[in-house]
Amino acid sequence: MTDIAINLASNAVWATMVELPKVGLLLPLENMKLWFACSSDLKVPGINFSSMGALIKSLRQTVSVRALWRASFAFALHDLALQSLVPRVTSVVTDLVTIIAGRGQNDSRQAKPLSGWQRFLASVTIGTTSFFVSSLIALPLQSAFVHLSTDILSTATYSSLPSFFLTMVREHGVSSLFRGWQVLLARSFVLSLLRFAIRSNIQPPRDPLMSGVFVFGILSGPDVVLVPFDALLQRVIIGPKTVSGWAWCSHLLTTKCPVRLYDSFSTVLVINAINALTTSLSAYAQTVLAPNARRVSSEDDMDERD
Repeated sequence: MTDIAINLASNAVWATMVELPKVGLLLPLENMKLWFACSSDLKVPGINFSSMGALIKSLRQTVSVRALWRASFAFALHDLALQSLVPRVTSVVTDLVTIIAGRGQNDSRQAKPLSGWQRFLASVTIGTTSFFVSSLIALPLQSAFVHLSTDILSTATYSSLPSFFLTMVREHGVSSLFRGWQVLLARSFVLSLLRFAIRSNIQPPRDPLMSGVFVFGILSGPDVVLVPFDALLQRVIIGPKTVSGWAWCSHLLTTKCPVRLYDSFSTVLVINAINALTTSLSAYAQTVLAPNARRVSSEDDMDERD
């Protein structure tokens, strides 16, 4: 019991240290990205979705700039859920694929090396399954974030995360919390393809100052493909509940301009630039602090010997 309590406490401290800066700095950009993606479906009087500057100005004139921090709790929970689920689900799926393929630990000596085609199939299968299962489990939290965030004027009947879940289940059923799972499946497959291509052909730079450029490219390149899936999922989530998610997805793709799915791309680039900058600063700090730490450690060892 003591070990469990310590583990929970350490996870809580880690989550607080990670999520508080993310909620404080990135949540406004995440909300703007969501609003731009759904701008053609949102009908909010007085809110200008033409640009980031116009949006902030219209928020200041109508509700408040604090609206940029809407749904912070749902955002943090969804982000934490994905961070916790993806590695664990990936480990389980990898073990299952290994067993199914007859490559258990006992057979590792007799197993032949995988061919390129077999590695591709294994990577895509593991990636698609793990991404989809993790995202599907966390989808109710993502649905809550999308609904609470897009309710800019607070006109909906739910005012908090628990009230949202109660209202949605009571009025539309549990299935309404999983709207858009078809888009998640397609996104997971595409993401696994992109991850395999990146890992097979691109090596991270050794220069810490170039790590930021590398991260920006690694994030922004796949986002050219992934942003439309994210926007489509968000628009399906807030779509009319009387229409099935699949039918509404088909409606959005066939009757509305698919180019509108890129309305949030400029905000995505800003988020990627911030992530790249923090990565570069972190790598630079490690190069500066690590030699100093080794020098201090060696001096301490010399003192102990003396």
